[in-house]
Amino acid sequence: MKFPKDSILLAIWTLLFCTFLVAFSFSSWQSARQTTSQEWTSRAHQIHGFLKGASDLPPMTNAEASHMNDVQDLLRYLQFVWGLISLRLIYILLDGPKHLLQSFLPAGALLIVILAFAIFLPFETLFHAMHIILFPQGNWQFPTDSVLISLFPGYFFAALALRLGVYALIGAIALINLSVICQE
Repeated sequence: MKFPKDSILLAIWTLLFCTFLVAFSFSSWQSARQTTSQEWTSRAHQIHGFLKGASDLPPMTNAEASHMNDVQDLLRYLQFVWGLISLRLIYILLDGPKHLLQSFLPAGALLIVILAFAIFLPFETLFHAMHIILFPQGNWQFPTDSVLISLFPGYFFAALALRLGVYALIGAIALINLSVICQE
């Protein structure tokens, strides 16, 4: 059986959707933080709002603000890409749902392969590699006493990554199940 090229788009669409669920849900942020104070909640709400384009950043260094601007730009870019993929998937659906349905099983399998690969790499390695690729100018490393590190230590991002992985696995299982149900 030929691997439908739109399966890759569907897998990326699903992964981006899961990313947005984690990034834009403040409850995800709160549950990823082991302890939350009123100060943390207030500052984190401001940063969360900034990433969504709804508020300004709390006081922080220029380097931290520069990084947060880059993160906001990245999220906007990913939303744009997600929108383009959505339009492509809608076009495929309107052209005939059978072709899109044939993409469900391979897309789900591809997501599971990606997740299986990610499970065997230490989180710190993935986190570091992602930052080198996405922020090559190097404005993502801060002293341990910085605002961003104190608000969002390493375990915070590890917990968000775990949540993203669980959501992506649920998406993969849903795609595979839909593929089986629709073939019957």
